[in-house]
Amino acid sequence: MVLDHLVIQKLNLSGKCTRGPSFSSMHLSYLSSSVELGCSSIRCIAVANFCSAEDDVTFWSRMIKPEAIALKYEAIVPRAARNIKSYSEVNPPENFNKRKKKGAESRERLSKCRKGDSGYSLPVIEGATAQVRGLSYGNLPKRDATHFIRAVKKFGIESRISLIAVDVSGIVEAAPSEAQIELYDALIDGCREADRGEKVDPKGRLLDFFGVPVRADEVLSRVEELQLLAKRVSQYEDPFSLFRALAYLKPATWSKGCGLNQKDDARLLLGAHCHGFGNWEKIRLDEKLGFTKKIAPVELRHHETFLPRAPQLKDRASQLLEMVR
Repeated sequence: MVLDHLVIQKLNLSGKCTRGPSFSSMHLSYLSSSVELGCSSIRCIAVANFCSAEDDVTFWSRMIKPEAIALKYEAIVPRAARNIKSYSEVNPPENFNKRKKKGAESRERLSKCRKGDSGYSLPVIEGATAQVRGLSYGNLPKRDATHFIRAVKKFGIESRISLIAVDVSGIVEAAPSEAQIELYDALIDGCREADRGEKVDPKGRLLDFFGVPVRADEVLSRVEELQLLAKRVSQYEDPFSLFRALAYLKPATWSKGCGLNQKDDARLLLGAHCHGFGNWEKIRLDEKLGFTKKIAPVELRHHETFLPRAPQLKDRASQLLEMVR
């Protein structure tokens, strides 16, 4: 080991680096005699020996614990690399199957509700004095129930059930006429029953109509007004030219700018009878009524026109309908 160190590193006998001639036989003779005598110059050369019977893998695994390697890996490897999943698995994870099954069940429940499954139950409306939840043809989804209530308040008369069904569309329009009439009767009878009950809500008695709260008195009043209006209109052979309002109603402040008069009030009622209360665009476009230039088109906003729009027309028509009773 000493010879190897002196020859390779070009050290002199004192252990210092030298630029002189290479190691010679004279140096070898000196070293041999010095070893026999235990010379101190040999002991001053400190040479480290790293020779070991262990291979590199065994040595480093003994020096560095596996736990430390794992922690170091988590710290330096990017998150995306740590989250790599294998897609070669034959069977998906159990949690994935549970989520997939739960999603399919929720879609199935929604489909049953939309189809009117009799097993679907809606939460009870607090304060309702009557309830309509079932029909011989099945249940009614809340969205269609809401549209049906609005359509009944537009046309009001049972004989116009076909117009009501078209306005609602959906499953109501697709249902047979017997089912449509049954639904109409259920709403009116339910409102009458609710109106006879105890008044819990200060705003009026409520009907629970397939989960939709209905002001019973509002529906009954509107239906009665539209029925009386239809009875009056039917008395004239040519209602567009002969029909008039029963009493004079003070003109609204906005009516002066558009030229609406008492005849226009009668035609507004006639339009509500023919096209439905609230279908103002259809009323405007009916040339027989003469509102083309007196009612604002539906696409115009309040600051874009001085003509009456839906809110003003609704208030005026409601006041005129109250005079019919």
